[in-house]
Amino acid sequence: MPADAVDAVRFSSLADSGHELVTDDPAAAYRLLVEALSLWRGPALMEARDGVRCRISAADLEECRLTAYEDLTEIRLSAGLGRVAIPELRQLAERHMERERLTELFMLALYREGRQSEALAVFHEARRRLADGLGVEPGRSMRRLHQAILQQAEVLGEPRGVTQGC
Repeated sequence: MPADAVDAVRFSSLADSGHELVTDDPAAAYRLLVEALSLWRGPALMEARDGVRCRISAADLEECRLTAYEDLTEIRLSAGLGRVAIPELRQLAERHMERERLTELFMLALYREGRQSEALAVFHEARRRLADGLGVEPGRSMRRLHQAILQQAEVLGEPRGVTQGC
């Protein structure tokens, strides 16, 4: 059986290719990442999770999936499509508090949708959870984003303002 007939192999290849193009060719990266994530159908290797190797491979694939999602979300935010990402970002940031990039993307999406106070509240909650759960403070990148949101820095883009309805 050819390697590209295995979803996990195809997913990894597409996700890696997309990751490499995020900065230089966001449109191509977007297509590759969407295709990669479309292969995801539930927990990685759910039919074969008994062995140590399977658990390690499943964890690696999950890590790759989250990175692909982060990359895709970064592209969406750059294109002004943050609103559609907010519900899933909320869920993932809460579930994966150790992945500060998810929290940063969530904060940025909220800010750009005119929800500055919510973005700041997300930072404070993440800070509390990191301190309580891991005994650490947020990293430099998250602290910089927090400051930029407080200052409504131009580099963040213009918030859309408070939106009416959905």
